[in-house]
Amino acid sequence: MVAVSWSVPIACVAGLLGASLSTASQADASVLSLITAWDAPEQCPSASDVMARLEALRGASPSEWGPEREVRGRISRGAGGAWLLELEIRQRPALPSRVRRRTLEAPRCDELGEAAALAISIALDSSSVADAEVAEGTGAYAPASLPMPPFAEQDAPPPRDATRRMDGPARHDREVVLGAAAALDTASVAGPAIGLSIEGKVQIGAVGIGAYGLWLPAQREVVRRGTSGQYVDFSLLGGGVRGCYRVLDRAVRIDGCAGFEAGAVDAAPHGLTNTREARDTWLAPHAGAALSWSLPASLAIESRFDGVFPLGRDSYVVDTEVTVHETPRAVARFFLGLQGSWGLF
Repeated sequence: MVAVSWSVPIACVAGLLGASLSTASQADASVLSLITAWDAPEQCPSASDVMARLEALRGASPSEWGPEREVRGRISRGAGGAWLLELEIRQRPALPSRVRRRTLEAPRCDELGEAAALAISIALDSSSVADAEVAEGTGAYAPASLPMPPFAEQDAPPPRDATRRMDGPARHDREVVLGAAAALDTASVAGPAIGLSIEGKVQIGAVGIGAYGLWLPAQREVVRRGTSGQYVDFSLLGGGVRGCYRVLDRAVRIDGCAGFEAGAVDAAPHGLTNTREARDTWLAPHAGAALSWSLPASLAIESRFDGVFPLGRDSYVVDTEVTVHETPRAVARFFLGLQGSWGLF
């Protein structure tokens, strides 16, 4: 559901959008001149998308829309993962008392196209009434009550460029992400093991690049059944780099990832003679997928599945004949944890 700061009955909004958007057509050049700046990520509605909806919504010719105006808009990621659209609508000449600013919010970026068209249409109608009152000496144009910092001048390209998305991600589309997760590993050490992982990454648009650390505590492997005093403890400490690409950015986000891991596997024998502690290099590429759900305060829950493919095949043998562990060809890992994000711009 989209939150709009203008007071409009919900039933009227739904009926108006449903009836008018079904007849949407492409906006012509004169309509596009209404928007003089539009800053939005690639997956969000463009200026031309909004103008096509607006023309269908109003029905009348752009020349009948009243005094000349200009619209500026910026879409960005807000706290908790919601999408925000900041609108600035001004009548030319742009006197301070004739600038209207509003902020709209939606859980999905694609919903802001319809919401923006409706908000602009309402503003055009209400400002036309105010203009008529001023001309008749019966009223004054009331500025918006919701403050919003003015757009920088460099955000306003010539009208002919309004259909082009601004280069680079919008604000909050670059962020630092830090997180911690519990890890379940199926076979890197002796048997299934539960460990801990920490991660830090930089997210720029759909691309995320980061590094992580992984600790799998000692897992006991008994040498011979019935001889509990003879065993070997296996543990893994390592870290790696990971690159991800976001294939879905909605209430649930999905990333495809690949990376490389390096570390060491320790084997510590207990109750055995003629054996010594071993430490072997661990090198493994991996690939997988991550799913995350947004929470308030820029937090998110993330679950991840990785397939890990060790490059070395080490065997751990005691008494020259008993193999207690062998590095597998492939390992499955599952992660569940919490992340926090901080916008860079």
